[in-house]
Amino acid sequence: MKKLLPFVALFLACSPFLRGGEPVESENPPDMPKNHHFFVGVDLKIPYDDGLYSIEKVWNRQAQIKVDGQIVAEDIKRIKNITYTRQTKISEHYARIDNLTCEPAYSMNRDPQVKAARMQMELSTMASDFSSIGDAALRRAMVEQNQVASPFLPDFSQNSQGQSFGDPMDIQYFERGQEFQQMSSQVHEYEDQFANADWDQLHIKFTLQADQYYPTGHIVFIFQLKEEPDGEPTMSWFHFLSLKDISQEGQKFDYFISTFPDGMYIDSQDLFLFANGSEVATNFSPKHVEMTEPDARVFLNYQYLARNEGKTRPPQRVWRYLSPDMADSVYSGLTKETITLKIDREGQVTDVVMSPSVQKVLNADNVHEIASEMYLPALEDGKPVDGELTLRLRDIVF
Repeated sequence: MKKLLPFVALFLACSPFLRGGEPVESENPPDMPKNHHFFVGVDLKIPYDDGLYSIEKVWNRQAQIKVDGQIVAEDIKRIKNITYTRQTKISEHYARIDNLTCEPAYSMNRDPQVKAARMQMELSTMASDFSSIGDAALRRAMVEQNQVASPFLPDFSQNSQGQSFGDPMDIQYFERGQEFQQMSSQVHEYEDQFANADWDQLHIKFTLQADQYYPTGHIVFIFQLKEEPDGEPTMSWFHFLSLKDISQEGQKFDYFISTFPDGMYIDSQDLFLFANGSEVATNFSPKHVEMTEPDARVFLNYQYLARNEGKTRPPQRVWRYLSPDMADSVYSGLTKETITLKIDREGQVTDVVMSPSVQKVLNADNVHEIASEMYLPALEDGKPVDGELTLRLRDIVF
């Protein structure tokens, strides 16, 4: 990535010349909208069999990787190890994450305040039980000796002449109840003992506002943790946080993560947002720059050629979020069907080949939406050539 970053500044300055001059009818043509986002994202890799594979998409609590050209889905809850490197990316979408707090917290069983409240309740209950036993026994002894009950319980053990009565054990019950009652009123003095417990949760709060509605999404948090507040980081810890209903209006999210390592402190954190599979630029993304679609296409092709020098590859799809209408069409039992796209050396779709069953379901707008996506051309010895790309409809939408 470090080799690519110096190119970014030059690319942004010279991209009009890279595309070549095009005749215009006006001396002052309207500016093209900057509806794409260049940013430094993340390349997440997980182990599978004997190798490490980059996560292509994060969708429906699954991380999708490509193994020998085939898509394999791994449950994000079962991922135990992950490696990551920074990677320049292009996204059509942007989201803001504000008011983010990530603080260690206690579960109910470890919360010092909950423990103190429980101890106070237990002591009060014991005090009440012992006092009741002692009180009942003393009153019974007084009745047996024709004494009048005094409203002052400590004096129950003696009559008006100072003579003792009642079973000493009954008096001890009463006195023990008084001790427990006194202890329950002083529980706050023992709170320091509870505060030494290690926290075992992470409390994450933030607001999220996207440029369009997404039914689902994930934030990948990668934390650097340390054992002491002033110590050095000793471990990395990651978490896939699943989200629902990411909206344009903005929404507050509040989560307790129970898998946080006990007693650790947060030194720093990185976060990466995936909405409906693909990574989306955010205000936390380094090097974020808005750009036009032609500039984005030129940059993606340059990056693609640089990373695949001398290689032979079929055309590649640049993942994007498709419309709900497209998803609804595919839900009609066609998830296992395929379509074939003919893609020229510029990455443009020149033809779409479909079976009759697919043609009955996908309308012209659906086909246009698929064909207008960004694609990267096939490569032969590192040089762009015409090629074909066959996609399962399930892999297009999900």
